[in-house]
Amino acid sequence: DGTSVRAGAKVVTMTGQVEQYEWTYSTDDVVEYLLEHGPLVLGTAWTSGMSSPDRHGVIKLTGAMEGGHAYLAYGVNLNRGLVYLRNSWGRGGGLNGNARISLEDLQQLLNQDGECCVAREKIL
Repeated sequence: DGTSVRAGAKVVTMTGQVEQYEWTYSTDDVVEYLLEHGPLVLGTAWTSGMSSPDRHGVIKLTGAMEGGHAYLAYGVNLNRGLVYLRNSWGRGGGLNGNARISLEDLQQLLNQDGECCVAREKIL
């Protein structure tokens, strides 16, 4: 059935894998973090249209609400205004398990009680 983004963040902090975690609700912060640090975890609403990317791998906020879902953002293309995503459902979903979402659609999801968790790694 799943868990929450916060629960995952607590586990990796308790096990010493990260020093701390922070929340953001802005695509500007998402882009900055992706460019300067690396992947981050998103927890947002999920619609049926998001499960069927177009031929370019872009998901859209269409269709019926299916609930919430957590997924990984691992890159950004500023020229196209897209964030690159990897889903936890394996290679069968999207384009070999990957998809893209526009910055506008991502901001809309964040505005609808979505969240983004950024982990600060422990410096050894």
